[in-house]
Amino acid sequence: MLSTAIVKIKDKHGHFQNCRALLDCGSEGSFITKQFCDKLGLIKEGISVNVMGINQNVSTIKHRVALEIESMQFPYKSTISCFVLNKITENIPSTTYDLRHFEIPDNIKLTDKYFYKSGKIDILLGANIFWNLICKDRLQQDIFWNLICKDRLQQDTYQPILQKTLLGWIFAGYFGT
Repeated sequence: MLSTAIVKIKDKHGHFQNCRALLDCGSEGSFITKQFCDKLGLIKEGISVNVMGINQNVSTIKHRVALEIESMQFPYKSTISCFVLNKITENIPSTTYDLRHFEIPDNIKLTDKYFYKSGKIDILLGANIFWNLICKDRLQQDIFWNLICKDRLQQDTYQPILQKTLLGWIFAGYFGT
């Protein structure tokens, strides 16, 4: 399961709009959908940049915008540059998961409490901001939630983790059904 977060983005009137972000350390840049960019009324800067994706597919980016992003949970904000795309990805996750056998500890407040529900992505936060968001605290699920990791080493590659970020806690990793 990929990590998502609910964040606030400032529109042209100075008001913040909530959006769903995909956190992707494997992306060299950050992206916003044209639809969400238009909803915010942001001024697009004309550019011509080729971006290569999976299977060496090349897209030509024609616009970029500056975004002011703010956390829903913590006093964090930043301004980032985003490339404008018609569509970033299909819904994330690709299917809605059943969470009856999975409990988030009471002391953990996820930034996207509906991370398990398939839904659209408005922005992708790439490596230009991703690593600045990561905090040292992380929980790795085992049967009783009794493993608390203070480092970045994953002890069992088939267990999901809860990772603290400056945006709030995110869920990531394998989630068996």
